[in-house]
Amino acid sequence: MMLLIVWLTVSILPAQEYEYLGLQNRQITSLGIYDGILAVGTQEDGVFWHTLDFSDGSEWNLIGLQGQNVLTVYPHKSGPIGWGIGAGMHPNESGDSLVYCSYMGEPFEPNNQGFEETAPAIYDLDGFPDPSICGETYAAAGHALYIREWGEDTWTPIYTVYEGSLITVSARVDFPGVVLAGGSEGFAGHLLIKSTDYGETWENISPMSFIVDVDFVGARADTIFAVAGQYVYRSFDGGSEWEIVFAVDIPEYPSFSEVLVDLSNNRVYIAGYNIWGGQTSPLYSDDWGESWTPILSGRYDPIVGIAASADGDMYVAYESSGIFRIDPEFNFSTEIRFRLDQPAHTRLQIFNAIGQPVKTLLNGAMQAGKNSVIWDGSNEANELTVPGVYYYRLQTENFQRIERMVLAR
Repeated sequence: MMLLIVWLTVSILPAQEYEYLGLQNRQITSLGIYDGILAVGTQEDGVFWHTLDFSDGSEWNLIGLQGQNVLTVYPHKSGPIGWGIGAGMHPNESGDSLVYCSYMGEPFEPNNQGFEETAPAIYDLDGFPDPSICGETYAAAGHALYIREWGEDTWTPIYTVYEGSLITVSARVDFPGVVLAGGSEGFAGHLLIKSTDYGETWENISPMSFIVDVDFVGARADTIFAVAGQYVYRSFDGGSEWEIVFAVDIPEYPSFSEVLVDLSNNRVYIAGYNIWGGQTSPLYSDDWGESWTPILSGRYDPIVGIAASADGDMYVAYESSGIFRIDPEFNFSTEIRFRLDQPAHTRLQIFNAIGQPVKTLLNGAMQAGKNSVIWDGSNEANELTVPGVYYYRLQTENFQRIERMVLAR
C-alpha cells in the first residue's frame, strides 16, 4: 500500500489576530487604561503613553523615569478635563520618590510625602476621580495600604500588615466607596480586605490564598474574582463564601497574576504565566466563571497587565513581546495542513466528541504537495458549533487518519 500522507498537522488560528502595538523587548511591568489613554511601565526604560488610536502609525510617547523600576502605572482623570498618569516604584539606592505623577504627559513630579522609610515598594495604585493633578487615592505599599485624601499631598497609612505584604488594590468609579486590597498576612499567608466607605472601615474576606490581583462588580463588591498562584477564586456574596472556578495543576509553576471584569460586555479575563499548555495566553469567561476559553497567543513570556477600553477592546502587555490589542469579537478557527506525495481524491470530515458528523470540509481531487483547509467552527448549516473536543478524519483511496483537536472560541 502506498502511503500518500507525508505529514498532517493542525493549528488554531485566530480569526482576529493579536494586533501588535509596539514596545517589544522593553521589559514591561505594568499596563493601565483611562478614557482613551494607554499607559505602560517598564523595568528600566521609563513610562510610555499612547492614545488608543494607533491608525496613524505614531510612536509611543516617553514621559520619563528611565533607569528606574516602575512596578505599576495608573492613568486617571485629573481636573475637569485633563488626565494624569501615576507611577509606583521599586526604591533605588539614590532614594528617589516612590510615587510620581505626570499631568497630560508632562515630566513626572515626585509625590512621596508620608511614606515610611521602610516601605518596600509601591506595588499598585488605584482610586477615584480627583480634582488635583495627582489623582491617586490608594497605594499598596507592602506593609501598609496608604490613602491620599482629596486635595492633599501627604499619604497616610490606613491598614497595616505586620507579617506579610499588601500588593494589590482595586477601586472602580462605577462603585463609589468600594475598595479591595490583597496580599498576605500572618502565618497563614492570605489576605483580602474590603471597605465600602472609602477605607474608613475594613472587613477581612480572604479565601485561603495569597491574593495577587482582584476585581469586582456591585455597590458592595457583591461579585468578586481573585487570582492566587494556580487558582482563580469567585464569590457571589461579597466575600462571605468562595469557590475555585479555575485551577492549573502542572509541574512547570503556572501562576495567575491578572484578573479583569469588563463591564462593557460582562466578560471576565484572567492571565499570567504558563497557564495554558505552556503558553501565556489570557482566558475569558462569558458566564461569570462557569467556563473559560483561551485566547491563544503562541507566546511564552509572562503577561504583566491586561486592560479593556470602554468599547470592549482587550489590551495585553507581555513582558518581552510588547503590547497587543484584541478585538472583543475575536473568534478562533482551525487550520488542518497536510501534504500528498501524489495527486489523490481526498475527503476531510469533522466529527464531534461522540462521533456524529459535523461538517465535510473537503471531498474531491487534490494536487500533490502541501495543502491546507480551514474550519471556521461551523456545521453543515453554517451554524457555529460550541467550543470543545472534535475529531477530523482525512481519507484517500488507500489511507485514513483520525486526529483529535480542541476548538476554542
